[in-house]
Amino acid sequence: SQPAWAAVAIATFLILAAGMLWMFQRVFTGPMSPAVEQFAANEDIAPGRVMIPVTALIIWFGFFPQYMIHSMNDPVDTVTQYMQSHRIFMKTQPEMSPLEHFLRMNRSDDEAVHP
Repeated sequence: SQPAWAAVAIATFLILAAGMLWMFQRVFTGPMSPAVEQFAANEDIAPGRVMIPVTALIIWFGFFPQYMIHSMNDPVDTVTQYMQSHRIFMKTQPEMSPLEHFLRMNRSDDEAVHP
């Protein structure tokens, strides 16, 4: 509906993409500095030892997401119950802010007697 704005958006996107590619090339594929070259001799398969289990977990959870979803049920239920109780509280006591309620619920008995 707005061809001029679409052209500006596309041109901006292309300029930013070219800038990001130029930055990526200079940062990751440029010549190594002398400070980094001293570590090049110690290269081993350590990154692979980390990436193999991570990749396996990503594939596992891609095919079997129910294991991850099942492990999140209890925390999600707890947050949902808290949100529901907070909504009920706010309907019954609208003059008290959530922060004030939190502070009143979590202060010690000494603070309650001597505010």
